[in-house]
Amino acid sequence: MRNVKATVSFIPKILFLSLLLDYHSQTSAKMNLFSRSLSAAILFLSSLKPASTLGLPLFSLSNQDAVNVVVIQQVIDLFAVVVDQHRWDLLSQVFQPDVVADFSIPDSPPVHGLDAMIQLLRRFEAYPSFHSQSSHYVDMSNPNRPHAVTYIMGVFFLPERIYTNYGRYEDDLVRTAQGWRIASRTLINTASTGSNNITLV
Repeated sequence: MRNVKATVSFIPKILFLSLLLDYHSQTSAKMNLFSRSLSAAILFLSSLKPASTLGLPLFSLSNQDAVNVVVIQQVIDLFAVVVDQHRWDLLSQVFQPDVVADFSIPDSPPVHGLDAMIQLLRRFEAYPSFHSQSSHYVDMSNPNRPHAVTYIMGVFFLPERIYTNYGRYEDDLVRTAQGWRIASRTLINTASTGSNNITLV
């Protein structure tokens, strides 16, 4: 009876070792595949031209610059919340008080200062909007005035039609006592669908 119990208790151990060896075999195969893929990726990247030869700044950031880039992206993205939710009280967390901004709106010159910007944006309050901002690039080569490029899509739900605008923001930022703020913004329009012929309030 003792031998039977010993045999029964030994079977799970054999199964466990078998499963462990099988897992190790599969894992090793996956690791070998990963290693080969990684080596191929390294070889491919090493064949690319450095960014400096393409006229682009080398993307090499210190730890502090990397933190600044993330914070700057947050500041820029907050603008979409401000516009779509009409949170004008948050605009001072995005822009400098003396900001200069050109939104490329027909018959609307660049605005100077937060009050003028709020006055302009409020003219669109009657129409729901949806802004999506992505593909950020922050150039920290001038740490005191970094330049940020952000690709955007703005959708405006107008009476009986939808107007969609595609473009990018070109922003210059400064560091203030309250954090990073946009000092200058220019909207570069790329393309649009629908008509934006509306009567602003």
